[in-house]
Amino acid sequence: MCISEKDKGLRIKDKFLGTAERAGKMKEKSGRNMRNPRSLSLKGQIGAYAVLTIFAAFSIYPVLRVFSISLRPEGRLLTRSLEIIPDGATISSYVKLFWDTDFLIWLGNSLFISVVVTIIG
Repeated sequence: MCISEKDKGLRIKDKFLGTAERAGKMKEKSGRNMRNPRSLSLKGQIGAYAVLTIFAAFSIYPVLRVFSISLRPEGRLLTRSLEIIPDGATISSYVKLFWDTDFLIWLGNSLFISVVVTIIG
């Protein structure tokens, strides 16, 4: 019996698809899906998210701290208070930055240089 090339290709294709379909439906004894052996159990996922949350807090805290210090009145900049929103919080530093200096021009120059260097380099 001679099998044509077309039939041979279909049989090979069906064989591999059948294997993939069976692998997708298989499960381990623990109930995890065999298609993704790295999937974590519920306890593992909770633990992973707990660790990620702790790292996120450690990463965000310095930025939050700098923002908090920027809201302090001028006379209290060097105090060691750990308050997130300090007593007497004011945006006077930001008003002074944007209205009394050429900050936006400086920011535009920096952005222009960054874009040009990125395009050239």
